[in-house]
Amino acid sequence: MDTADVLILLLRQVEEVAQRLRDEKLEGRTVTLKLRRGDFQTITRSHTFDHSTNITELIWREAKRLLEQWYKSWGSPLRLLGVGVSNLQKAGQGQQLLFTDESEVKQKKVDDVMDKVRQKYGGDILKRGL
Repeated sequence: MDTADVLILLLRQVEEVAQRLRDEKLEGRTVTLKLRRGDFQTITRSHTFDHSTNITELIWREAKRLLEQWYKSWGSPLRLLGVGVSNLQKAGQGQQLLFTDESEVKQKKVDDVMDKVRQKYGGDILKRGL
């Protein structure tokens, strides 16, 4: 499996996690990437945002950054790849941002539309590209 295949797999996992968060009306602050190398050594890397989110694009960017950062330093074959979000809270609770980022508002709308289409036509009907 090459790097592009790993990124596609990671994106699919991020989409699933983000959609489950939205379905449960939750947001999280910490993105955690779990990697298991060919020699069975398990590595976790995480990043905590300043505010909670369930926006696919934000979680994807951070998970991708964590994977690329690990790959530069180790670059060995993977046996397992997983992504999760923690430090959960109900959506809309907690500290709200005074100024919202316009790109986040747009991404939230994209997520809403994709969730509705997937609900109506099935989970595999739409896929994000890299």
